[in-house]
Amino acid sequence: MLYYIAWLLLQPCKLLMIVEGLENIPKTKIKMLVIASHNGKLDPWRIGIHFPFRLAIYWFGRKEFFNIREAAKEFNWLAAPFVALVVRFSLTIPVNRDENDPINIAAIKKAIRLLKQEDLVGVFPRAKTGEREYVNANFVRLALKTEAWILPVNVDGRRVVFGPAFQIEKCGKDEHLKIAQEIMKKIEAM
Repeated sequence: MLYYIAWLLLQPCKLLMIVEGLENIPKTKIKMLVIASHNGKLDPWRIGIHFPFRLAIYWFGRKEFFNIREAAKEFNWLAAPFVALVVRFSLTIPVNRDENDPINIAAIKKAIRLLKQEDLVGVFPRAKTGEREYVNANFVRLALKTEAWILPVNVDGRRVVFGPAFQIEKCGKDEHLKIAQEIMKKIEAM
């Protein structure tokens, strides 16, 4: 519910943004992963406000942001309660950066269920804002398992570029990281 309220309130922000590729945003429900570069804490909103109201994006988000004390380490004490509230009630799927955490298995299962319902799932494969070396390839596995489309998005400050959607061709597990790295390079070059 909070997602939809925020979506409405943030619509005027579109006027301040430079947006390319709006024609690539789906108009109806579809099995799709929104794969984006990550340069700021507001990136999910910078992207989400351009989608139709009925096509909400379920974003993977750090589990720490669901807890006020943990959120305060990243934000200040005044913002932390607000951040925890917004994250908790805005369609965010909690994940842990430690790949062996059971919460990640639950997150993947939820994402698979959402994609089967033709809901949109958003992923920042670089995890940290501004990170350029690390790429989490789980989105490739998720796309292959669900046969979801990939919508590449580059966010750079006020500029947001939506690339054309595509599907990943079947491949071996040993190729997932290479494919993820190639996709992220293309996204960041848009």
